[in-house]
Amino acid sequence: MLLYTGQLNISITDPKGNIMKNMVNVSESNYGVIEDYLIMDSEPVLGTWTITANVKDRADKVKHFIVQKYVLPKFDIKIELPSYVVTTDNEMHGTVKATYSYGKPVIGTVKLYADTDYSSAPWKYNGGGVMVELTFNINGEAKFTVPFSRIRDEADPNTYEPLVQKLANYHLTIKASVTESINNITRNATAQVKFYKVPFRLSFDTAPSMMFFKPGLTYHGRMEASFGTRTLPYGRVSLTQADGNPVISSLPEVTLVTYVKYYDPALHSYNAHYLREQALVPPATGSLSFSVDPPENVDSLHIKVEFRGLSDMIHIKKPYWVTEAGNIQIKLNSKQVVSFFYISYAAWDCYLDIWEQGQRHLLTIKFSVTQ
Repeated sequence: MLLYTGQLNISITDPKGNIMKNMVNVSESNYGVIEDYLIMDSEPVLGTWTITANVKDRADKVKHFIVQKYVLPKFDIKIELPSYVVTTDNEMHGTVKATYSYGKPVIGTVKLYADTDYSSAPWKYNGGGVMVELTFNINGEAKFTVPFSRIRDEADPNTYEPLVQKLANYHLTIKASVTESINNITRNATAQVKFYKVPFRLSFDTAPSMMFFKPGLTYHGRMEASFGTRTLPYGRVSLTQADGNPVISSLPEVTLVTYVKYYDPALHSYNAHYLREQALVPPATGSLSFSVDPPENVDSLHIKVEFRGLSDMIHIKKPYWVTEAGNIQIKLNSKQVVSFFYISYAAWDCYLDIWEQGQRHLLTIKFSVTQ
């Protein structure tokens, strides 16, 4: 292909047809390429502009380009934190994510500030500083680690108590400022996570209606019945993470230990007896079911639950009105959803009414007491 070294005319017109630049009889004999520029007005006509090149006795060559208002690209920042932190943790891990509105990752730098909302933290007395300040690069996503050394090593200057003992139920606030490298735009985001003293919550629900047992009959440690919009708890063990979410584990890490107290007529004294130990898997629902079979001669039942260093204990006494004989235990094995059952007494008769979810009465069972 031969280079054209002759003369040509070049014109640039705006969308209204105004000639904004006109170059006449220009040429380039070395490379066949002509370079030039157009200084745009601060408020040019927006739309499609046209460049026309004309060579004598030949057809025009036309190219179009668009002039539009420049809008700085927008981007969003998201800070991902764990659902909770424990005051005795050594550090906390998190992630900063920054993406443009059209989905591309933001490349730039992050300045991150971590501090507690506990007003008596010692660093707040020294010029109003923050607990931790970090700077790192980001390419759409960047992971970070906040060390808890200041929480572990410092104390409240007013009470001289370690911060580890003071921060439970307070919050750790994370502020991230992301500056993109292309346009030097900075955007900010903030997130919080709550401090807890221990990573799990373990307790018995000591609902009074289940605070008794009948010697010789199985004691069920979790029963729930609902009627309408009400839920009636009958006693259970609750095991969750500190934030209330279920503990995820497939190992039998929950230990249930049962002791009983009974009267020994031969010794004329009360004695305690270790009954048994159960190893249970943490429940996915957060409510643990269990059962205990107390012997017939016991007066009180003592159940202890343990999980990863946490424990709780419940003490259940045999009620005075329980007789040594003549009591029954009912277990429902129905595929229908039983939402409520009610026991009533009339003279020597006992009635058990069972209701289905939706408050439809299923059946009534009558028991008569005989001598």
